[in-house]
Amino acid sequence: MTRESPKTIHARAERAALELLSSRAAGIGEAAVLKHRLDVALRELDNINEQYVTALARLRDNGWSTDELHQLGLTEPLAATARAARRTPARPAPTPHTPEDVSRTAAAPGDAQPQHVTTA
Repeated sequence: MTRESPKTIHARAERAALELLSSRAAGIGEAAVLKHRLDVALRELDNINEQYVTALARLRDNGWSTDELHQLGLTEPLAATARAARRTPARPAPTPHTPEDVSRTAAAPGDAQPQHVTTA
């Protein structure tokens, strides 16, 4: 058995850790770009929605009823859809990474499992 220096062991461990981090970080750049594009699109949607609200108000001021506007396909504006989407991002359930995390997240026998309710 060969004896390795602490420096060699240290360097090998760091390389292994960096390889693991690199493989986990592979999709971070793409996700960041998509999140940025989503934020820009949501701001644009907010802007267009505000303009639409103003246009509908002008039409109502000019005598158009809500029913008449609906018949023409001019339905109610979005109810702050973009702002709501920014406040409630979808979050995946955390995944345990260490044995300690697993033991903390594992349910004890007889524990009630939480019920998750999703809304559309």
